[in-house]
Amino acid sequence: SNTDSVPISNQLAASQLGAMEASSYASYLQHFVLSLAVLLLFRVILVLLRIRHAGDACKTTKTRPAKLMIVLGSGGHTFEMLKLVENISTSSYSPRVYVTATTDPMSADKAKQLEMWRVASSSQALLLRFLSSKKDDSDSPEMAEPSDYVVERIPRSRELHQSWLTTVPTTLFALVTSLPVLLRHMPDVIVCNGPGTCVPIVLTAFGLAVLGIKKASVVYVESFCRVETLSITGRVLYHLADHFVVQWPQLSTKYPRAKYHGLLV
Repeated sequence: SNTDSVPISNQLAASQLGAMEASSYASYLQHFVLSLAVLLLFRVILVLLRIRHAGDACKTTKTRPAKLMIVLGSGGHTFEMLKLVENISTSSYSPRVYVTATTDPMSADKAKQLEMWRVASSSQALLLRFLSSKKDDSDSPEMAEPSDYVVERIPRSRELHQSWLTTVPTTLFALVTSLPVLLRHMPDVIVCNGPGTCVPIVLTAFGLAVLGIKKASVVYVESFCRVETLSITGRVLYHLADHFVVQWPQLSTKYPRAKYHGLLV
């Protein structure tokens, strides 16, 4: 009957309207995701171009100390890195954030020793030492620990002898852990020399640059031990470091972005 056909028509119209709305929403979502992907791709290209021409940028006069993040890679890498930064100006680079692996307490201790050595080597410390020599040993002042440095710890991307198949979850976990460290300190400069500990730090810093949150200048110094070829970490970070430094001239010939300034350690 005519009265029965009216509700059926209304149901069909409502169903068609719902389908149109769902289709319109899906189309809007598709366009939004596509636009976001294009924007991110544009930002990635822009940041990569900025990194590629980092050496061509004009030097600007610093109005404040640069926040420096130093990644310690354990063992010989830690030794080389601490030799590289032991004579930096603490007035030009402050605070200093040392990043070590959670399984590498020795590097954290070495960083503290370096900072205490800086205090002990300062002219103020020499004066205190001279004055204290005039007093009894019981009155000698203790050396204060500097307050403008901190040690942060993150998981390794890959432990020694760890299977490459299992590095994906550990690297992802290291990336997630690196994010709050970088957001907390917002470094202006990141200095690293491998091995895998610095990869999540640099990748996370690259992501923050793509998102427009913070662009840190990454300085990668290849190990003294790499004479003919780059390390795995060096190959990974070759296009992500603003300044890529090697310590043997043949490497700068083989890799155009690499800069050679002689032996640094």
